[in-house]
Amino acid sequence: MGTDVYIDGELTIPESKVLEAGTLLLEAIGHQDELAPEYLPPDYHQKILTPDGILGLLNERMTAFEVELRPAFGLVFGVDDCTRREDEDQWVFKALAPAFDNGELYMSADDYKWMWVIENGEFREVNAETVYDHDENAVPTIEKLVALIYPAALGGRPITAVPPEERLPESDDSDALFLIENLLRMNGYGPQAGMSELDRLAEV
Repeated sequence: MGTDVYIDGELTIPESKVLEAGTLLLEAIGHQDELAPEYLPPDYHQKILTPDGILGLLNERMTAFEVELRPAFGLVFGVDDCTRREDEDQWVFKALAPAFDNGELYMSADDYKWMWVIENGEFREVNAETVYDHDENAVPTIEKLVALIYPAALGGRPITAVPPEERLPESDDSDALFLIENLLRMNGYGPQAGMSELDRLAEV
């Protein structure tokens, strides 16, 4: 049993780099299987290092991803449906990263999302969390709070720590705190979330 992983996107090895990918794949398989080259059949590399041979070896070795060889296009890696074992194929993407075009695969499972990114011949995984309902406003709200607390004009110092003689014109701690309170309330956070200014004052 496992978790369903939904994958969106494709990664491509261009036709001009298919043979390079084959060499990288054989090296990776050698490390994975701990097979020294001298123990391989004499014609092993010759049979495998053709586009069709590389395609067959990839599909034989990969568990979740399917690979197509598209004429005048190259090797295309993707998934037709959800899978439960995408991580078992990660070694292929890491090993062949220098041959891939830049691109991403987007993945999601339950409340979690991540990406496999290949950029400039390097593989990396980028993780993220799913955000729900009003929390989708959290990031811009926090950015606005940071801008209020650390005004650019103060060079990164918090407004509440600046001596009175250095404060911004017509600004003091209570002004900053009022703006922060108002920002939180209007964005749906805190005990007075969503209240109008009149409703807020009526509760005071």
